[in-house]
Amino acid sequence: MEKRNIDAGKIQYWHNLSFENRRELEGHFRKVSNLGANVIVGWRSLSKKIQIFYIPSFSLPQIAKSRSDLLQLDRYVDSQEKGAQLVASGCRETTIELKHDIEKNDAHIQEINNIIRYFSVTQFDSRAVALFDMVSFSVHSPHEQITHVSVLSYYIKLAAARCRSLGMPIEVCLTTTGDGFYVWNSHEGLDADIVLFCSVVLTLGYMYAARQKTETSVATVPRLRCAVHFGSHYEYYQGGSGAAEAGGYIVGDVTINLARLMSKAVSSQLLVGSTHIPLGDKDEKWKEILGVDEIDCLTFIAIAQAELTKFKGLPTPSGKISSAKVNFTGPRISEDTFAIRKYYVKDKHGIEHPCFNAKLDITSESGDNITFGFVDEDLGNFEARADESEDILITMR
Repeated sequence: MEKRNIDAGKIQYWHNLSFENRRELEGHFRKVSNLGANVIVGWRSLSKKIQIFYIPSFSLPQIAKSRSDLLQLDRYVDSQEKGAQLVASGCRETTIELKHDIEKNDAHIQEINNIIRYFSVTQFDSRAVALFDMVSFSVHSPHEQITHVSVLSYYIKLAAARCRSLGMPIEVCLTTTGDGFYVWNSHEGLDADIVLFCSVVLTLGYMYAARQKTETSVATVPRLRCAVHFGSHYEYYQGGSGAAEAGGYIVGDVTINLARLMSKAVSSQLLVGSTHIPLGDKDEKWKEILGVDEIDCLTFIAIAQAELTKFKGLPTPSGKISSAKVNFTGPRISEDTFAIRKYYVKDKHGIEHPCFNAKLDITSESGDNITFGFVDEDLGNFEARADESEDILITMR
């Protein structure tokens, strides 16, 4: 199928298709999906009809090996020949008559692709994903556990809403791990990843400001560990619900790497996976500015730091924010020089996962400080290897 530049973030709001169009299409897609038994991989618009291409879920691994394009977000089939190729590769097809004809234009194609997203499996090459983990979750009573889950979920959504109010592109998605959440931005690209990181910073600020507020808050607001990483993953929606409110699920390299980092993180620690982040079709602005096709995590954190200045004046339980800073840590070398140190977390298979330790500092206008994370000398029981020869020296001016 032809590759198009589709904005994956616009999945909850449709401004062009009529209500009748959307309701009718969702009903047909839901029937084809059959509670998730089938995965929709393509569609073709005909006169007052829509041709849908799908495969049984259990056939997805085999067929996707020869047709990786079946998992891309753009599933519009623009010719009969391409439809025949899908059928030849093992896809099934059905043609459904529509009561309400749909005009073929780019806006409608994008909207229908986004609706189908809820009835399919979509592969993404790179995205920032955060993992929040509630420390010692299992030792709390069931009433405390549900309170902790509710409080963390609330602050994740509040942080995203505040970022959105500042004009930042974010539609936050989260799925529970039982004692925490995977969190990601349904928008794609470097700007979306930056906003996701900023919303993580704000979430941690809210949580730990609330913990500091009163003794009661300490009992009801959990301690956290947090990790952010970048990488590929697959997204799906359980049972083909066709509703954004149902929430999505992700699985792939990025979630595996996050779980490995989290297995060694200590209470109130913030880890950021070390990798190179590719700049894609939505990052032409950054390609031009930076002159590269990928960036490292140091560049990422520098761009994110500039965005954090937008938080000035936002309310928190400790008062309005006057400044917010995140730094990768390392040993101090001299009065004006320190190092950024890379760590390697070894998993149960003996594979090492590189990462940076980070520290968050938020200052409120009242003078209260909200901190999350540690400097290196306070890391305590953090089990990770470091190679001093890889230290990056930073001189303060």
